[in-house]
Amino acid sequence: MQTKYTLKFYTNKYTEKQGKCTIYGRIIHKQKKNEFATQLTIKPSEWNKEFMQPVNNPFIKRELAQIENKIQETVNRLEYEQIHIDSKSIKDYYTGKDKVDMGISEYLDRIIELKKKTTTSSNHNKYMVLKVNIGAFIWQKHKVKDFNMKKINLKFITDFDAYLKSIKSKQFNKPLEQDTIAGKHSYFRYVLRQALNEDYIRKTPYDIFKIKKGVPKIKRLTASEIVKIEELQLKTKKEENVRDIFLFSVFTGLRFTQSKTLTMESITTENGEYKRIFIYEQMKNKTLLDIPLLKKAKSLIEKYDQSDARILSNFVLPPVSNSYFNKVIKKITKSCNIPFKMTHHVARHTYATTILMENDVGIYEVKDWLGHSSINSTKIYAKITPLKMDNTASRLNSIFNSAA
Repeated sequence: MQTKYTLKFYTNKYTEKQGKCTIYGRIIHKQKKNEFATQLTIKPSEWNKEFMQPVNNPFIKRELAQIENKIQETVNRLEYEQIHIDSKSIKDYYTGKDKVDMGISEYLDRIIELKKKTTTSSNHNKYMVLKVNIGAFIWQKHKVKDFNMKKINLKFITDFDAYLKSIKSKQFNKPLEQDTIAGKHSYFRYVLRQALNEDYIRKTPYDIFKIKKGVPKIKRLTASEIVKIEELQLKTKKEENVRDIFLFSVFTGLRFTQSKTLTMESITTENGEYKRIFIYEQMKNKTLLDIPLLKKAKSLIEKYDQSDARILSNFVLPPVSNSYFNKVIKKITKSCNIPFKMTHHVARHTYATTILMENDVGIYEVKDWLGHSSINSTKIYAKITPLKMDNTASRLNSIFNSAA
């Protein structure tokens, strides 16, 4: 049922300043009225008190028409959200004293636009995926295209959690891993906390709901598997570029975006020899990365000294697209009989474990080489591998045999 109300405008002679009066709005609903200042002023001679409208002032007339439209939009929204309507609620929601209820999908659109301007594409894409997940969930559970944010409670979150556990990954066609589910909850928690800060909701259920994190599964290459990849015969130069980008991260720990965009300005030299990578890490924790270059990484830099990418754009390595990289790395995985699905991030895991920790580099040093802001992020790599145990046993035997 359409809400009936009246909107009138008037001026108040007591607010007259510099020859102009403030224009007020008066909302009347069921014989009760509430008033608000429009922030518009007009000369008394340009205002018709009988008809309550401006005379010979098209600007004020146009501004008042826009206010009428906005108040009608407010009433329509209050009706849609089934919020109690009276003259006060219309005024409060129109003036911003109270917030019009917003749907979670609509609010996610705002967050996505914000993230597009302030973060990397990979980051805002996660919010886009979250919107798809929530949209599918509320349609399956509530048969609506959007859901009032103020109605999001603990049951909504636990139902969403159950939904995430019931669906399969489109990429791998298997149930989502607990770490993936925990990640989606973390992003949703951030969204609701933002909504709380903006007064769209009064509380967030994540104050009660505890996000369960899975045990991280670190996929890494062994030393022999690295050699297999190094010695693999590839058909094209472009495929070789992909292999080299991957191996460069195996020996530096850089993420894909870092490797792809790294320029020679970030490589320091000493006596004509490449020595270190020195870059400002902006993706996660905004720290300075200072990484000593291993010989394998140096040789890859030298390999592309005369490449077009180096000469024209000063890139350390030839750039390739993410999709092409994934296509070629899949081929390399199959050719080298790697027993798991490889991604670029496997290179970073390999650097932390096979290259550093298995060669007795301490965890705090590994933290700095990876650019972690907290040791907790590095601890996931601290699982002792059989080779590290063998190396430690050999070192201990050597110590005690010498003592004997």
